[in-house]
Amino acid sequence: MKKTPPFVAMPYVPPQNPSTVVAPAEKNPLLLLLWIMLGVSALILIIQIWTYFS
Repeated sequence: MKKTPPFVAMPYVPPQNPSTVVAPAEKNPLLLLLWIMLGVSALILIIQIWTYFS
């Protein structure tokens, strides 16, 4: 049985600056409003489907 060839060494990648990788989450009230509207509309859709099948 043949021996497998050795793996090719990966090139060195210097570590990235952590401040650019992990950005703090900004509090955007418009985005919060959009998520709330999406949740309410999904809830209304579920209620309508529930009512249709019952």
